[in-house]
Amino acid sequence: FKYAQVLMANGKTDEAVAQMKAFAAKAPNDHRAQAFLANPDYLKALDSKQKSFTVRTLTINSEKTDFAPFLAPDNYLYFASARDNSSKKDGYKDESFLDILRVALGKDNQFGKPEPVSELNTKWHEGPLCITADGKYMYFSKDSQSDKKFTTDKKLNTRFGQIYLYRAEMYN
Repeated sequence: FKYAQVLMANGKTDEAVAQMKAFAAKAPNDHRAQAFLANPDYLKALDSKQKSFTVRTLTINSEKTDFAPFLAPDNYLYFASARDNSSKKDGYKDESFLDILRVALGKDNQFGKPEPVSELNTKWHEGPLCITADGKYMYFSKDSQSDKKFTTDKKLNTRFGQIYLYRAEMYN
C-alpha cells in the first residue's frame, strides 16, 4: 500500500494502480484494499483533479536551510534560517545555528531584503515561530543552550540542548 502511495506521489499512476491491485489481492479484507476495489480508478481521478495552488520558489531563499515561513498581520514574513555565516556551526549539517529572520512583503507582492530579528536571536537555535492574529504576541522555539541547559557528549565533541517554547510580547 505504501509503495503504491509513493508511486502515486511521483506521478507513476499506472504503476501505483498495479501495486494497489497486488495489495488488494494479498489483503482483500484490508479497508484500503476494499476502498480501492470499490473504485479502482480513484488514483487516476485524483491525478486528473485541477490543482488548487501554483507553487514557486521565492527569491529570498538562500543556499542554506530556510524554513517555517509565517506571514504576520503586519505583512512581514518571518522564518527560520541558517544563512548567518557565523563560526558557530551545528553538529548536523555544519551550518550556522538557526536564527529568526523577517522580510517585508511590499504592496507590489515582492519581498525586500531579509533581516535578522536581533532582539530574539542568540548564538544558538531560534525558530520556527507564529504571531497572534492581533500581532501582539510571538510564540517561538529556542535552544536551551542560551539558558546554559544542555548535556555534553565528549565522544562526539558536541552539546545537546532541549528546545523550549517562548512567548514574546511585541511593542511598536
